[in-house]
Formats: sequence, structure tokens, C-alpha cells
Amino acid sequence: MHQDPDVTLPSAHPPATPGPLGHYRPTALPRFFFGAAYYPEYWAEDQWDRHADLMAEAKVSLVRLAEFAWDRMEPTPGAFDLDWLERAVDGLAKRNIAVMLCTPTAAPPRWVTADRTMLRVDENDRPMLHGSRQHASHAHEGFRALGRRVTEAMAERFAKHDAVVGWQTDNEIHCHFSQDHCEAVQTAFRAWCEEKYGGDIAALNADWGLAFWSQTLTSFEQVDTPRPNRPTHVNPSHQLRYFQFLSDVAATFQAEQVAILRTANPAWWVTHNGTFHHIDYRGKFGQDLDFFSDDVYPMFAGAGEGDRAAWQAYRCDTVRAWTGNFFVPEHQNGSGSQEPYILDTPTPDEFRQMALRTVARGADGMLMFRWRSCPSGAELYWQGVLDHDGRPRSRYAAFKSLGHEFAAWGDEVLGTSVRVDVAIAGSDQTVTDGVAAYGMGLDKPRDLGGVVHRDLFESGYAVGVVHPSDDLSDVSLYVVPGWPLFDPAWVEPLTAWVRAGGVLVIGGTTATRHMNNQVTLDTAPGVLSELCGIRVAEFAKRGTVEDRPTLSMEGRTAPATAWFEGLERRADAEDDTEVLSRWEGGAWTGAGMPAVVVRRLGAGRVVYAGTPLDAAVWSALGPWCVSAAGLQPVLPGAPRGVEAVERYVRPAVMAELDAARSQGAERVDRRLLFVLNRNAEPAEVSLPAGTRRIDRDEHIDERFTLPPHGSAVFRCPSCR
Repeated sequence: MHQDPDVTLPSAHPPATPGPLGHYRPTALPRFFFGAAYYPEYWAEDQWDRHADLMAEAKVSLVRLAEFAWDRMEPTPGAFDLDWLERAVDGLAKRNIAVMLCTPTAAPPRWVTADRTMLRVDENDRPMLHGSRQHASHAHEGFRALGRRVTEAMAERFAKHDAVVGWQTDNEIHCHFSQDHCEAVQTAFRAWCEEKYGGDIAALNADWGLAFWSQTLTSFEQVDTPRPNRPTHVNPSHQLRYFQFLSDVAATFQAEQVAILRTANPAWWVTHNGTFHHIDYRGKFGQDLDFFSDDVYPMFAGAGEGDRAAWQAYRCDTVRAWTGNFFVPEHQNGSGSQEPYILDTPTPDEFRQMALRTVARGADGMLMFRWRSCPSGAELYWQGVLDHDGRPRSRYAAFKSLGHEFAAWGDEVLGTSVRVDVAIAGSDQTVTDGVAAYGMGLDKPRDLGGVVHRDLFESGYAVGVVHPSDDLSDVSLYVVPGWPLFDPAWVEPLTAWVRAGGVLVIGGTTATRHMNNQVTLDTAPGVLSELCGIRVAEFAKRGTVEDRPTLSMEGRTAPATAWFEGLERRADAEDDTEVLSRWEGGAWTGAGMPAVVVRRLGAGRVVYAGTPLDAAVWSALGPWCVSAAGLQPVLPGAPRGVEAVERYVRPAVMAELDAARSQGAERVDRRLLFVLNRNAEPAEVSLPAGTRRIDRDEHIDERFTLPPHGSAVFRCPSCR
């Protein structure tokens, strides 16, 4: 035992199994954790107590430690010094502050990287160098063995320490640099391919389409990683499989650490902070974790508060679409800076509003980055809660205020899910990587999704991001803005959802390729043709806007994107389909052909637009789709610039609570309403009867006025 007898630290073990991965899935954390990422190794030890006292005053309940401290913990090979780290943990525990430790493998010591075979290699055969981070190869067995050794040493030391409640694996895997072409990767990629194709090289040749350009292989020893521009274009199927291999390598690298941690103390929860390139978080990588985490920095969206809010909301929704509610190990509290940029410093109102937006959209806890600004290294002006001199100023005051606020009501979000009435298709790594391998210079699916999401977000709807295989039961409108790769397994559940009353909207290019990145030989939209009731009669590409045809919807006109399709109704669906718009004008022979077709199916409808859904196309098509789905804003009549997001306990979770209640536990039916005013003037909103404000102790009426840039959180039993 390492704590004072009067101190009660939170249980490490999640109280219940949170259920399968999905956007509604709660984290099942035991409390709403709030705190900061802390690096005691940067500071003289006689400052640690003062740091911990300031944290305790701010109601900090969790800090993150040791993510970049490998050189301090293992200064020479096999010689561990963890005494200093335990003293830091003990000091926090004395103040009732729990700890999330990190496996430190993102930044190995110099004695590790002295073995240059462990270094990652870029596509131009340049090895990475010591002096930054993420430079060691996850496929190198020697590096992985060293990572396991330091993880084992840390896990053994802290397995019975009451203050350590959870772990973060590594740090931001595939941030900055995601590819690797070192010799260890070449060997591992060949073995991966041989296993994937069951030792049948002919199966690989067929899956990659290697008859093109005389690329056929006769053995797995001939497999290499793809290198663009050496001398020309790479095979897109080969590229896609390589990206999937990188994901599997990262998952295996992480799984080895997770296994060690779970063996040392099964009560620990384990997470990782993403999201980055070429990792399938819905796959093994995410499935190995208790919940997923993400680092939230809204100021990366650039200037313009509206842009930042929409960007932050879309990112949080996309993260939640991978595995469900999430944790935030790093949240922006000041400016961020690495050469050559420095981000804006949020005002206190912006800081609180950004934090509440993150919670509203699925965070079950958060830590600010970082506790104290560091005077050296690559992040000189990345502002912490404290400035470089360690003196608490305005950012500490805002941090402390938020800490006290979360201590009062933060636990109320636990067990709740985010309300989603309208969803954008997202968070599929195969689709993302397939387009990355062969994108044709067109708008990427995620960018298209962001355009649609932003419009719905700005209009006040309960918008989210949902994977096509996920639960759409509460969703009225589902938008696939343009996904060239489309899994046939998604079609049947989508069809059932439409028949039950959903409105499905699909943009051009969708389902034109198989999941191996080869073009389907079935007439587009391939596996979706029957569901949509249409075929693509012909398609074209024109880069100049004036050369493109236009479509019109209820008086709203928009040019096609660079890719556009002339449609025809299938003979077996003519009675169910209706042409909503035809192409007009442009330098194309398809003028007069159907551009938008709707099919009635059961109680629902499917809308197919013969072009990807960019801002212009959605502005013309979107209002019709919103009306067809019967969508209503979360707070009808709220001024533009006022966000309203609801979190609530879903029926499945309520059933668990009912079961717990029968054993003496309290049943809490919670609906929380987050209302954020982004405007520079006051905003009045109408609230449902029985609403109670929980972030402030004040009386409210059904008509409530938010101050400029003000935010409020309500318990709202009748929101839905």
C-alpha cells in the first residue's frame, strides 16, 4: 500500500462490460477523470509537491505519467530505475490523485537506436534518426523485445500500487510518420502475405491484379513493400494490402504490451490515444483496448471560431464512430507549438466551451495537455496549465474552475450515449486506405463527410458519424457521401434499415470498387444497384466547373463535382423509383439524363445522386433529404450558432441499471443537454419542461438566455 489511510482512490476496474464496439458504447469508467499530462522528469524533485498541491486544489483526479521517460527508467540496457517514478506516484496518491501510466516505447533511448536495424525507413530508403520520436520499427523483433521488457518492469513495479488505475499504450502510433520499409518490415510483409493468402501465390496475384504491367509473382520471397514513383505508379491493391499490413503490425506491437499489463493486474484499464493513418481502430487494435482515446486540439482547425467548432465536432464524432465513447489523454488548454507553427491560445470561455463540446460528443473524461510548459525540446511554446516559470495564472484559473465543475457533475455522463438522429458514414480504414492508394485527385470520403456534417451541425440537428455495419436503429437519415469501396456485407442490414423507415442518401462513385481496390465488373453502383434501383449509364470527369452539368432540386441549383454520372432506372424498380433531377448543360453528352433518383422501399427511401456530395451538391439536395427524414433540430428555434447536444442512457444500458437496482444499486435515468453559444451576443433558447441546470446552481425558466460565448449543461428528463 502506498497511500495515506484516509485517502480513497477510485477503483481501477470498470464496473461493467461496456458491450460490443459501436458508436453508442459507453466506456464503463468508474468515474469522470479530470487532470493533465504530467512530466515530473522535466522538473527538480523539490517542485513535485507544489505541483501536486496545485493539482489537488483544482480537483484533479487523474494524471498521465511516463510516456516519454524510457531513458530515465532504463538509462542503460537492463538496468532499471523506477524509484523516482514511484515517488512521483506516491506524491499524487497522498492527494487522492490517481495515475495512468504509459508504456514509453514511442521515444526509445539512444542506446536502443544505436542498432540502426531498428530504425524505420521511409519510401526513399532514408532511415529515421534519433532525436525525435516514433523512429523505431514496430516490426523489428529486437525493438519489440525491448518494449516488452520495459513494460514488464513497469507493470511488475506498479501491479499492486493503489494509485495506478490504468495505462496508455505507447503514444499516438503512426502520428507524423506511418510507413516503414526497413528490412524487418520486408520480411514481416512477406510472411503476412503468405499467411493471408494461405501460401498460394496465385491467390495474391489475383487479389492484386498483377497481370497488369507484367507484375506477376511466382513466390512470396519476391514480395516487396510498394514505393511510389520508383519509377512510376504503384498497384493500388498492393498499396492497400501494405497499409492493412501496417495496421496489423501496430496491433501486434500493442497487443504484446496489453497482454503484459493484463497479466500483471487484470483490474487495470488499458487505452491508446489516436487517431492516425493506416490503423484500423475497429479491428484488433481497438478490440484489445477497454476503450479508445483521442487527443483533441480544436485550434488545429485554423482561424474562425465556427470552423473550429465544426471541425472539433466532426473529429469527436468520427472518433466515437470507431469504438464508442472515448477518453481524452490530451486536450487543448493553451496554444500549441512545434516549428513552424503556433496555434491560437483559447480564451477562458473558449477553453470551457471546447472542453464541454468534447464531453457532449462522447468523452467520458479528459486530461489537459500539459501540466506545465516545457522550456526545452521541440515544443517550446506548447502552453501548459502552468507557464514555464510554474506560476499559476489565467489558464490555471480556468483549469481549476473546470476541475471543480466536473467534480460536481462529471459522473453524470457515465453510462450515457450521444444522441444521433442523422449520421454520416465514416471510420472505415479499408475505404480510407483504398482511396489513399488511388484517389484520382477527387475529394476524399472523410472530406466529403465533413462538408455534410458541418451543414447539419450548423443547422442544429443531432448529427453524428456511424460506420455502415453499426447500429442505425435510432437514426432517421444516413448519408454515404461517396465511398468507392463498399463491402457487400453492409448492404443487407442497410436494406432492412431502409425498409423500417430510414432515408439513405448515397453519392456518386460509391460501390465502384471491391474491397481489394479493384474496379467491379458489375455496372455501378455494383452491390448497391438493386437497393438504389438504378444503374450508372455512363460517367465522366471534368475539372473545370463551367464544363460540368448542373442539377436542380426544388429551385436550388448546383454544379456536379469533378466526377458525375448519368443514371438510368432499373427495369425491376421502375414502379418504385422517381427521377428528382436531371443533368443540364455542361460539356458532356449526358444532358437530360437522370442526376438524382429516389426509390421507395418499405417505409423508407433511398436517394442516389450521380456525383459525390460536396458542399454545392449537398446544399441543393440536403433540404429535401432532411424533410423526407422528418428531422427536427435538438432545440427547435434556437439561433444559428447555438449548439445543442444530448447524451442519454439507452434502453440496453437502462436494462443493466435495472438489474443492478434489483441488487440494491441506484437506478439513474439521465438525459443531459449541452447548450453552447458560439455567438458574440446573447442567445435565448426554449428548454423542455422539468429541465434543471447542473453546471451552475441557479434557477432557470423554460426560456433561458446564454451569455455571449456562454455554455450550460442541463439535466433534461424529457429531451427526446
